[in-house]
Amino acid sequence: MMKLTLIFSSCLLAGLLLTTGCEKVTDDTTVPTNHQSQTDNHRTDPQPTDTTTNDPGNTDPNDSGGSGSSDKGNSDSTDSGNSGGSGNGGTTTTTPDPAYSVASAMSAPEGTIITVEGYIVGTAKRSMKNLETSAPFSNTSNLIIADKAGETSTSLMFSVQLKSGHIQTILNLKNHPENYGKVVHVTGTRKKYIGIPGVVNLTDASLK
Repeated sequence: MMKLTLIFSSCLLAGLLLTTGCEKVTDDTTVPTNHQSQTDNHRTDPQPTDTTTNDPGNTDPNDSGGSGSSDKGNSDSTDSGNSGGSGNGGTTTTTPDPAYSVASAMSAPEGTIITVEGYIVGTAKRSMKNLETSAPFSNTSNLIIADKAGETSTSLMFSVQLKSGHIQTILNLKNHPENYGKVVHVTGTRKKYIGIPGVVNLTDASLK
């Protein structure tokens, strides 16, 4: 009887140990599962890559637009500027000098082209000794001008040569005594003429 009881006790103890071992094994096998679950819960899924920076639709318009405008603008301005310069390469524009007064014209260097204006105060045939300051006038070859209308001092007078032609036709006092006292504007070569400072070889003349 004692032997049976001992055997039964041994079997019961063996059964308990077996059961405990199974539970332990079960626990041991389930631990990795729980750990893996926690690991899965904490694992960060890879985020989708943001491709908007490479999307042409989202490109800053100031980058491409500004660059294009700058290049085009520089090209146009350079091309047009060079073209204009080339077109004007053979053209020289000069601005006429303002008209001299009689006093200023007297001191201008001889041989230079000048423009002078003054009041018509007479005419003189061949020399100032034959000065005519009132009608009737007998000479068509020149005019005598001064800065003041009716001037009588020969030292303040300036001679204007009138060669045969259109200018002489419209300006001479013999045919146009009404020109006396008017302002005449002439361009020509500064030179002494009929004994006083004057202008010869006129290229332009007009009455004011």
